[in-house]
Formats: sequence, structure tokens, C-alpha cells
Amino acid sequence: MKIKIKFLILVSIIFFISIPANAQTISFNKGTWYYGLEYYNYHEKTSYADPFVTTKSNPWPTLVLGYSDYSNIRSANKNENPFIYFFEGSYGRNKYTNYDHSIGYGQATDDYKLQVEASYVFPNNIYAGLGYRYLFDRGAGDGSYDRINQLLYIPVGYGLKMSDGSNSKLQFNYLIKGNQESDLSNVNSTYPDVNNKQKKGWGLDLSYVPKNPEWEFYFKYWDIKDSETISRVYAGRTHFLTEPHNYTYEIGFKRAF
Repeated sequence: MKIKIKFLILVSIIFFISIPANAQTISFNKGTWYYGLEYYNYHEKTSYADPFVTTKSNPWPTLVLGYSDYSNIRSANKNENPFIYFFEGSYGRNKYTNYDHSIGYGQATDDYKLQVEASYVFPNNIYAGLGYRYLFDRGAGDGSYDRINQLLYIPVGYGLKMSDGSNSKLQFNYLIKGNQESDLSNVNSTYPDVNNKQKKGWGLDLSYVPKNPEWEFYFKYWDIKDSETISRVYAGRTHFLTEPHNYTYEIGFKRAF
């Protein structure tokens, strides 16, 4: 099964990169569908272990598919639509590790991500709006559990047009609220599923579209602080549960089609 999955991902990568595109009609400077590949790195930090947990793209990158329209901040001719937006989904088969080599160590996890964002463009290519990010992380092996993270945030950014025809996007994301769901019942049906609220965090979203606008290169970063601590009684005692301070790095490229 693992060999089949690796072969399928490899074929998908070759197919994505080899699809021909017409730069005259397809461009990230206007509304377009796109596919892409990214390297994903997530890690948690606690007072007794840094990293406490990591999840990394290994051995294959994450596959990305989406649609975006940034024409209002990238196109030479402004359109009447004052909004910019994108929506995308991704799938990655990543490697899970933890500091004490316990359950799930070194095994593959399936990560599914959905992200949607829309912003209003003000004068001088400054924009602000609302974004939502959903991440489902399937448990890695027996004894582990599924995790769902949801973030609601405010993106504030600036679109920079270069003299050579290229474009850059500089964006800061301010966390409104987040929620981390840990499905402990996957481990034992008597254990509760836990939801930890995340109230502090921020992110960056930087991208570059070269003179050939069928390509986009990007870097995304999240820094989410410790969640609130909640108490739950299971396995014969009271547990105090916190979702640790965590970081996420995503770097990759997209191609319009």
C-alpha cells in the first residue's frame, strides 16, 4: 500500500509540472485556477521539550489545488471589483515524530487543509479582510488520535508592483480565534474529545509572481501561542490539557492553468 501511494504521488508531481500553460491567457495577475507543491513543517514547543511534536513533508511534498483572483492589486488595469480572494485545498502525507519516541513516532499522517480568504482593496494597494483555515490531521498509527485545527483571522497586506512586471504580496495575519480539537476517543472510547480555545497568534503570507505570471512562489508562517487550559476526568484521574505553543512553515510554488 505504501509503495502504491508513493507511486501515485510521484506520478501526480510529474503530471502537475508537465501540464502546458499559455502565459498569454493564464496568469496569477487575474483570476485563475492553480495547482502547486509545498514543503510543510509543523512543530510544538513546551517547557520541557522543543520540539515536543513535529510533522514534516516526508518524503513527498504536499499537493495544492485552488483558485485565486488578485487582479485588483496585480493587474495593470484595475477592475471594478474591489475585492481579492482565494480558496484552496491541500493534501500531504507527512512524517510524525515526538520527543519521547512514543505512540506514532516515525509514522505517516494524512493532513488535509482548506483555506479561504477575501479582502477589500483600499487605495495604494493596501487591503484587509477575513480568512479561515481548517486543518485535519489523521492520527499516526495505533494509539494515536485525529486532530482538527480551525483558525479565524484578519489578513492585512500590501500588493507591490515591480518595474519589471513582477508582483509581490506582503501580508500579516492577526488571529481572531482558534480551536484545537483532539479526538481522544480514538484511543479509548471512554476518553473525551477535547476542544482547546486559542486566543493569541499571528501569521505571515509572502508571495512573488515573476514577469512570467503563470508561476507564483510563496512562504506562509503561523505562530500560535499556548491555548487555554481545561480539565477533564478520564482514566481514573483529572487531566489538565493545553494545546502547546506551535509554529507552522509552508514554502512552495503554484502554477496557473
